[in-house]
Amino acid sequence: MTNNLKLILASDSDLVDSQIQTILCTISGIEISAKEKDLDRAFELIKIFNPDLLLLSVNKLNSSAIEKLKRLNKQMTIIILSSNLSSNFANQWKQAGADYVFDLTVHLHNFVDVLCELLYQRQLKSMQSNKDTEKPDSAQFDVII
Repeated sequence: MTNNLKLILASDSDLVDSQIQTILCTISGIEISAKEKDLDRAFELIKIFNPDLLLLSVNKLNSSAIEKLKRLNKQMTIIILSSNLSSNFANQWKQAGADYVFDLTVHLHNFVDVLCELLYQRQLKSMQSNKDTEKPDSAQFDVII
């Protein structure tokens, strides 16, 4: 079992997409399962790749994507990134089900912190799972007669 955090990246901007990919490549344990320019298509890719994280970089309100997010059977973390973030814009994404909404011009470090925290939590869960499934060391149960 891999401990990588699998994600789908959807971005409506080539420049922002490139910057996000540069950041993601510097963090060990991140696996980009799919990239998509079309936000609507990104939701279709969820069924194929079953990601841990859906990362949407959007600069304009996309009512279709918001509706799809509302209907999503959410079993992943959802992060919205934007360089055009108003409180109304952020609230609409949060109400639709986004876990985090970050303004890229101000909160880029918070985005990276969240990714690192998600990876840390995944590692802890994996370590706990491994601990629970370990077989006892037979040397611990030697009986001397």
